[in-house]
Amino acid sequence: MENVWDATRFALFVYGLAALVSFLVAGVITLTFKAVRMHGARGAASAESQAKGFASPAKAGREREA
Repeated sequence: MENVWDATRFALFVYGLAALVSFLVAGVITLTFKAVRMHGARGAASAESQAKGFASPAKAGREREA
């Protein structure tokens, strides 16, 4: 680095890049937790409907014949 301004610009660029990567990772983690919660809620709803005696969805194909 020849002068202070070049070093400062480089440091700001690296800081911005690190912030961008940080936000992307946080977004992926958030989406992962949302998917897990939706999957859990769907499983709980399915178990509740079976406990109440509601019919399960019809199976397609050869599974229905058996």
